[in-house]
Amino acid sequence: MILALLASPSTSEEERSTMLDWGYSPKTSTAELKPFDSQFSEGVDPVEYSRWFQQEPPVFVRRLKPWKSDFPAPLNSVDDFYLKFAPGTSLQQAQELGFCFIQDLGSQLTVQHDCFNSRVPLRVWDACCGAGGKSLQLATQYQSVQLTCSDIRKSILDNLRNRFRSANMPVPEAFDFNPIKDPSSKWSGPDSFDRILLDVPCSGSGTWRRNPEEWHQFQPSKLEALRPIQADLLKSCSTRLKTGGLLIYITCSVFQDENEKQVLNFLSTHPGFQLEEQGILGGPGQDADYLFRAVLKKIN
Repeated sequence: MILALLASPSTSEEERSTMLDWGYSPKTSTAELKPFDSQFSEGVDPVEYSRWFQQEPPVFVRRLKPWKSDFPAPLNSVDDFYLKFAPGTSLQQAQELGFCFIQDLGSQLTVQHDCFNSRVPLRVWDACCGAGGKSLQLATQYQSVQLTCSDIRKSILDNLRNRFRSANMPVPEAFDFNPIKDPSSKWSGPDSFDRILLDVPCSGSGTWRRNPEEWHQFQPSKLEALRPIQADLLKSCSTRLKTGGLLIYITCSVFQDENEKQVLNFLSTHPGFQLEEQGILGGPGQDADYLFRAVLKKIN
C-alpha cells in the first residue's frame, strides 16, 4: 500500500516524506497512532499496538481442500484449516481453483464459536455480509447453519455469490437490504433467527497495518458518524432474533467507543438481552488483525 502511494505521480514530495515516517517505520509512535480521544479496548496494549502497526502483515487463508505441492508453501498451519503465508504471497491460482479463500485469522476467529455447533438446523442471518468471508466460513465449517445474507451494497453480493461458487458451495439467499432504513419493507428473509452475525461498519483501526493510508486519512469526525450507525444496526437487527437466540456483534476496531461502550449502551436500553462474553481476538500474539466480538443473548 505504502509503496503504491509513494510511487504515485499525484503524491507530493512532502507527502512522500511523511509516509516514510509513518508507514512500517520505527518512528511511528503510539501517540501518532491514536490522534484523537478514544480509549483502547481491554486487551489492546498501546505499545504492542504501535509495534504491530509497524510490521507488514502476513497472508492468512482458510483452506477448503488438501493443499497442492505446486502452490506457495505456507509458513505454518494454525490448525487443519488456517494457513499462514509470508507477506505479499500471491495465492490467486489456489483461490480460483477453489482450494482456499483469503481471510485474516482475526476475522476467522470471530465465527469460531460453539454457538454455531448444533444437532438441529440453525437459522443464521449475516446482516452486514460484505463479500461473504464470514458467511463462507460458516457454511463450510458448520453443517447446521442455514444462511441468509444481506448488505446495503447490491454489487458486493455478486462477490459473495462468486466466492461460494468458487468454493463449490451452495449459494445462500442473499439480497440488498438496509436494516436501518428498510426495517420491513424490503425484507425477504425468515421472520426470526437463531443467530445473527452483525459485523458493523467501523473505524477499521484493527486492520490499519494492512491499510495504513486509512489511518493517515482518518478523522475523529468519522468515528462520531459511525457510532450512531452501529447503535441503530444493533437496535434494528436485534428485533429479528428469537428468544434464546444469540447476536454476535463484531468490529475490526480497537476502540472502546465502538466496542464495549457500544455494547453497554445497547444493554442499557434493551433489558431483554444479556451479555454472554466479549473481548478482543487476534492481535500481535497471533500476528493477526485485531477484532472485537460480543455475544449477546435474548432472554425475553
